[in-house]
Amino acid sequence: MEVSKELQRKIDTAYERFRWAAKEAERLFDMPLVVRYSGGKDSDVILQLAKESGVPFRVTHNLTTADPPDNVYYIRRVFARLREEGIDCRINVPKRSLWKIMRETLVIPSRIMRVCCSELKERKMPDAPYIVTGVRWAESAGRRAKSGIAMVHTASAHTRGGEQVAAAAGLLTTDDASSRRLFEQCQMRGVRVLNPIIDWSDDDVWSYLASRGIEGNPLYKEGWTRIGCVGCPLAGRRARELAFARYPKLYKAWHDAISYVIERRRQMGNPMFLGGKEVETVDDVLGAWDGKTLKGGWINT
Repeated sequence: MEVSKELQRKIDTAYERFRWAAKEAERLFDMPLVVRYSGGKDSDVILQLAKESGVPFRVTHNLTTADPPDNVYYIRRVFARLREEGIDCRINVPKRSLWKIMRETLVIPSRIMRVCCSELKERKMPDAPYIVTGVRWAESAGRRAKSGIAMVHTASAHTRGGEQVAAAAGLLTTDDASSRRLFEQCQMRGVRVLNPIIDWSDDDVWSYLASRGIEGNPLYKEGWTRIGCVGCPLAGRRARELAFARYPKLYKAWHDAISYVIERRRQMGNPMFLGGKEVETVDDVLGAWDGKTLKGGWINT
């Protein structure tokens, strides 16, 4: 299957971005690029582009312990094929599960307090100073405002709503040489990030995968539009309900952990409140995920 001239232009540009970043990774760190793989369609695209660009790279996946089991199986199959091709790939297992984090910190993840992402999904790995992700502007207005083709996150951090957040020291939003020089002058510490398909649309992603004969994650064929953690507060209610129905053990893990946090905070005299009313049930929390404001309980105080 052939692609359109416009998509071919984007593919060629992505190759150039990979090759430029690979040279930077070698020059700055004497290490290859690290493709951060999630099992989603965007990850399948950047993985294939990395192969086609001819640059040295390895692949990693960060387990979150709330991953859909079918996604974990898919990733294992993909990684098995990569190893047959001689490509270094590894699955990183966290020191603490999401459920243990919630019980130990008395924090319930939310759209604002994304402690699950910071410690599990997006945790920094010491041997991955230059990573590649499938972040795209088309996914949200927030990503268009905060993400560029390449970024530098400093080693220092600031606090936002009780969460440690890496500070962006540099942002490359265009491919022109002058912007690249400015980006190269940013601080050397911290993690560098390449987003080679930042300007791709959903149609671009699916057309590219079809042209390469890549079917992608089987969950898409079952109606899933997003491959992420089961129970993610950022997912819509319908998507979350479907995931909970498919994976009842993960629903129980969420239910038990949330119940523990609610009860423990009540015992400590620091309960959570929603609209002036004390939070009493797991359903109260799930309701807050759907857009209501939950106060006095997302963070330790």
